[in-house]
Amino acid sequence: MAAGKGGARRIRLVASAVAAAGLIAAAWPVTTAVGENHHVTLKPLTLFEKSVAFIDRDLAMRRLTREIAGPGGTQQERLLRMYAWVGENIHEVPPGLPTVDDHVWHIFVRRYGAIDQRAEALAALATYDGMPASTIQLGESPHRRIVQLTVVSLGDRDVVFDVNNRIVFRRSTGELATLGELQENPGLIDANSGGLMVDGVPYRSHFSRLKDSRPDFSRMQKQRLLPRVKAELIDRLHGS
Repeated sequence: MAAGKGGARRIRLVASAVAAAGLIAAAWPVTTAVGENHHVTLKPLTLFEKSVAFIDRDLAMRRLTREIAGPGGTQQERLLRMYAWVGENIHEVPPGLPTVDDHVWHIFVRRYGAIDQRAEALAALATYDGMPASTIQLGESPHRRIVQLTVVSLGDRDVVFDVNNRIVFRRSTGELATLGELQENPGLIDANSGGLMVDGVPYRSHFSRLKDSRPDFSRMQKQRLLPRVKAELIDRLHGS
């Protein structure tokens, strides 16, 4: 009986220690970065607040993705719905309003964003629908990335969109063109852009560095809850 009481006491002590550790961790001070008109500010908050906000955004992104992509259809059909929705609903930054750089979810809340954010909006939706996605920044000048592409892994193909200039890159057959095809055949860029001028020069002039571009799908994956937790744990283990 005494041994049983001692065991119960140890369990209570361990439970109390775990609870105390959890409270300390929840109150641990952390920061989050928010950019406004290219000026970044670190805002203080607790780990608990940051965790709750992350989970809330993750659930909201999942719900919005389902609403936009619809209940059925192939991955390509769902992706094209997302592309159309972003082009119609995520607008350019209105005059007089700030360019805000925080979590990608807030692009959907504000319903506007800079050109890189509009490209990321499509990448985020595709990623949440099980299609890894990323963005590629291009420009005639390396210091002015005026063309922002969204690259989406669609099965064994990496297909390409330009939501800002409303271009779905396609082959002559009408099928979606791949990143590799655009890199090997620049004529596809002309065929899909139809003489478009961007920043005072032909659209194709901004693609000189496309051949060296490789999409990084990991960044957008980390916007999701489980991949982010996994990445954080790996970083901590490697850091130790």
